[in-house]
Amino acid sequence: MRPGSLLTVTRAALLACIFASTALIIDYEKPGDPAFCARESACMQVRRSDVGLAISDWIYENISKSLTLPHVALFLFLSVMAVSFFLKLKLHVYVVAAMCSIGAAFAAYLIWAQISIDALCAYCMVVDSSTIVAAAASIALAVKTARLPDRKSTRLNSSH
Repeated sequence: MRPGSLLTVTRAALLACIFASTALIIDYEKPGDPAFCARESACMQVRRSDVGLAISDWIYENISKSLTLPHVALFLFLSVMAVSFFLKLKLHVYVVAAMCSIGAAFAAYLIWAQISIDALCAYCMVVDSSTIVAAAASIALAVKTARLPDRKSTRLNSSH
């Protein structure tokens, strides 16, 4: 697969993460009339699990009293997406791959946590699986970029 195609796959996966995180934020902010995170849903089971509550508490204590995991995730996905449009050096590609890989490790943990309570939130699974796809594509891009001469890494965004 060409580097430009791998970059496109990375961005498409990040875009899926952005849209699903946004859907989660909207649903979290409508507690009286949630679209998919109703009282007995898998989504609510995940939110009220030990892992879900621990993450909420950590965000509340360390980041903001008014944000949720989808808010934080949305900011991070938007940040990585923005960085992906400014890949001028191999180092930039490696940074995107590293950021996606850290996200994928956390996503794998969250998938495990959902499986362990036998509740899979559909939008959480979109975010988590897309994060893993973004990591795989960005790692493949980093490997391909490592083999390119330095002058070619500036042409990744033009799909050459």
